[in-house]
Amino acid sequence: MVRFGAAFWVEVAVVSWVCLLGLSGCPRNLGANAVDEAVRVEALSARFTPGDRGDFEATLSVSGAGLQAGGVVGLQWEIWLDNRWFAAGTQQLAESLPDKGRNTFVVRLPVVFRRGAPASDEPTSMEVGIRGGLLVQTGGGVQRLPFQYRTRLEVRYAPSVDLEAGL
Repeated sequence: MVRFGAAFWVEVAVVSWVCLLGLSGCPRNLGANAVDEAVRVEALSARFTPGDRGDFEATLSVSGAGLQAGGVVGLQWEIWLDNRWFAAGTQQLAESLPDKGRNTFVVRLPVVFRRGAPASDEPTSMEVGIRGGLLVQTGGGVQRLPFQYRTRLEVRYAPSVDLEAGL
């Protein structure tokens, strides 16, 4: 007869609990593929000044397929530079949510930051990432539709990133 110790049963309980969470009725888990594909980042650009300002422009495309009629009412976003967290924000939006097809629109994400070193006007290649969620108002309330995108850009006056993190 094989006997299992307490550590084994704790591990079984934890694995079972995690599996149940993955199968729960959480809206993020139901139809995750449809929700994850509802928002696409079509393009991302970055501009910086020699001073302490910059902005990012993201072209977002959203599909209303499978959602109740409504509209995009907000945006939560994070920007990552070379796999390091750089900035985050929220914005109110007023974009339509089509029943069929996609609605494409551009959002401007302004940032203010402190430079650690003087800016160079020479183009610098850096990986720029954005992730977050569009907040969609539907008949059943507000739903968050996640998105994530990375690209490599040549930017002038790029800030140095000294934070410890990763995307």
